[in-house]
This record gives sequence, structure tokens and C-alpha cells, in this order.
Amino acid sequence: MYTTCSQHVHNMDTTCAQHVHNMFEDLVLTEEGGIPTSPFLDCCRDMIPFLDTLNSTAFAPVKSDIGGNIEKLATKYTTDPQLFVTLQSMVLHELSRNTHNEKNSSTDALLWLKRAMEFIQVFISEVAKGEQSLDTAAGTAYGKTLRRFHNWIVRGIFGLAVKAVPYHQDFMNLLGSDGSAQANTAVLQDMVTFAASLGHLVKLIGAFYVHHKLDDFPSVD
Repeated sequence: MYTTCSQHVHNMDTTCAQHVHNMFEDLVLTEEGGIPTSPFLDCCRDMIPFLDTLNSTAFAPVKSDIGGNIEKLATKYTTDPQLFVTLQSMVLHELSRNTHNEKNSSTDALLWLKRAMEFIQVFISEVAKGEQSLDTAAGTAYGKTLRRFHNWIVRGIFGLAVKAVPYHQDFMNLLGSDGSAQANTAVLQDMVTFAASLGHLVKLIGAFYVHHKLDDFPSVD
């Protein structure tokens, strides 16, 4: 019924830029704007290796957090795939039972997954718009998304991770460029497409959470 992203799994030996923009772009929403749970989680899983291009060691905590929230949602989904066919239906079910504030709830897992995906989306958007300094792009993305939710210890960890990102051209090469202007342009265009498709989804989730008074912060424009 829905397009999944499992066929787009990549590793660092392939050209990530050839695949990354297909990951979220191919998702088919319901008529009501529901985001299909299983395909979305597949896409998020496929996104985790992207963090290795930034610095696999420095961003290990981020990868662990994203992976943990994906698995929480996947576990909930498998209990009743028909009932939890969309992300929104999972949250609404918990709201109806007043379990959305419980530890390890799907509501909390999706909120933090959305925030992490938003960080990645803003970072890629900054680079796609021409930011040559990846630490500046990552710092901007962190400031716009995750920073407000972290205590000073986590902010310090993120601050170190931001400073560990590679140089711009090294990053471009990891995403499939051969260093030529033409290849760089192609990679940047993939970034634009990816940022737009992921941005649309996180905005839908953000608006849903604000509408149901589950979060006070709308998604970043």
C-alpha cells in the first residue's frame, strides 16, 4: 500500500547522494495527511548511517537515541499494525487511554525522533543553501532544534560533536561527489530535495503535536 525505503539502504561504500533524497520523498500520505508508520520508520533507519558522514564517534549518542526511539515505535506498531497504520493513530490511541505521558510511550518516542530528524533536516538545508562551514551549519541546526530541550551536560556533548564534523569537500565526497563542480552541484540538489521532503513531514508531526497540546514548539520554518 505504501512505498518503503528499505530498497534505498546504503553504506559508506556507495554514493549516498544517489539515494538519500528518495528516502522520505517516496512516502505516500493518507488522504487525511496520516504518515504511514512502517515506511516512515524504515526511512528513519536508513537515515542513521548518514550521521557517520559527520563523525561516527562524535555522533554515536545521537545515533543511539534515534535508533532507540525508532525501535520503541516499531515495537508498538507490531502489536497492532492495522490500528497503528499511521504515526498519528499511535499517538491518538495513547491520548484516548491517557497513557501518552507514561515512560517509553510512543508519543514521547515520536516527539524526540521528530526533533532529531528536524536537526538533520535543518543541517542539510543549511549546507544546501551554501554554508561552507559544516560546524557552523551543525551549530545553527542544533540551536534551532534540539538545544532548547537539552540540559547543560548534553549541550556540552553536542558542542563537541559539532566541532568534530568534517571539512565541506570531504563531506561532499562522502555523499558521492568526485570533487568536481558538476558533482558537487548534483549532491547539493539532492540535499535540497531531501530537505524539502523531510521538512514537510516534520512540520506535519510538529503541527499535530501542537494541535493536541503535546508540544509547545512548532517546527522550524
